[in-house]
Amino acid sequence: MAAQNNCTYTISYDPGVGGFPSFYSYVPDFMMGMNSYFYTFYRGNLYRHNTNETRNQYYGVNYPSKLQSVFNEEPLHNKLFKTINLEGDDAWGAIITSDQQDTGFIE
Repeated sequence: MAAQNNCTYTISYDPGVGGFPSFYSYVPDFMMGMNSYFYTFYRGNLYRHNTNETRNQYYGVNYPSKLQSVFNEEPLHNKLFKTINLEGDDAWGAIITSDQQDTGFIE
């Protein structure tokens, strides 16, 4: 019998698209939204998310952020790709790395 990978993940529902567009690698015991905040319970502890400048930190552990992009390998065929949209009232920066290049810090 072949070994199976651990395919545990959390998905989120977006009523605007009527589906589950996001997959997350954290698996809380329970999660809920209240008063414009997102809360999770994990191993008996309560966590309030998005309350500080640290990004991609779950339950005290920092994780690398990954963004997978699709490039048009067949430019002669018309395609429609989903776009990335981010709204906020405070700018943030990132280091972009790929197998082709490393950009350094971008603000």
